[in-house]
Amino acid sequence: MGRERLLRQGARQSIVESSSDRPGFTVGGPVVIPKLYDGKDKTFFMFGLEHIKDIRPRFDAGGDSWVPTDALRRGDFSAYSPYVTIYDPLTRVPSGSNYIGQPFPGNIIPPDRISSVAKKVLEYYGQPKNPGNNPATGPAGNITDSTLPETADYYSYTGRLIRTSRRTTGSSPATAGTTATASTTSTPGTRNPRAPGSSSSPGSSWWTTCTSSTRRRC
Repeated sequence: MGRERLLRQGARQSIVESSSDRPGFTVGGPVVIPKLYDGKDKTFFMFGLEHIKDIRPRFDAGGDSWVPTDALRRGDFSAYSPYVTIYDPLTRVPSGSNYIGQPFPGNIIPPDRISSVAKKVLEYYGQPKNPGNNPATGPAGNITDSTLPETADYYSYTGRLIRTSRRTTGSSPATAGTTATASTTSTPGTRNPRAPGSSSSPGSSWWTTCTSSTRRRC
């Protein structure tokens, strides 16, 4: 966390308060259905639920990901003229085995030369959150904002049904169970609202029954 604190101070961003909530419970016992089934000493159930919700600082505050600045969206690359030159493709002419062209005046692409498709695509990019790791050389790192917390939600469900034999020897218990997990991680403000800034991963589940004469765990 010391590195994150240093990066935030360097970017002049406030420190995000973190929290971690992890409630859960497990319940189990014999399966008893009044007047229908008495599973005492032979049939048992177990169910568990765990919910983890963490609100934590971003850990990519020092990354190099970036989005176009307002000037770049307008085709203005003049601030980066010492590092990159934008050439007009319509001025390209053969020169030996290569082609040469003339740079746009001032390293600025005229508004009427910017593709309408490109303008639409730019609408799906978020706005810069900070000047970048080194504004003098480029916008790298301008998309991160450590004042925006990352929220992670995890759910885990576990269910087991165990049926045993009254005999102390012989076959092992038959066990059936299911386990499901689901998780979602989201970071507000990392993308344009038209392109949701959250991701989720589906959980997995299983249902199986196993028996054994060697009393192994199912």
